[in-house]
Amino acid sequence: MSWYCHNHYLTVEGSAESVVPTLDDSHPDPIAAAQRVQYLAQQGHSSVTTFDWMNAPGAFTPWLRDC
Repeated sequence: MSWYCHNHYLTVEGSAESVVPTLDDSHPDPIAAAQRVQYLAQQGHSSVTTFDWMNAPGAFTPWLRDC
């Protein structure tokens, strides 16, 4: 994935709640949900991350992806 990041491709990580270790689909720990999205942006090089959470406001925080 780092090649795509370095070459300015947009990448999408779907179903962040299903990445191991999984988080609750509807009521995850808000801190764990935010950390998951941050991890996927910075370590997984995700441009966009999708998830099913509605009650995790920290997960909606924009993070810079790390190339």
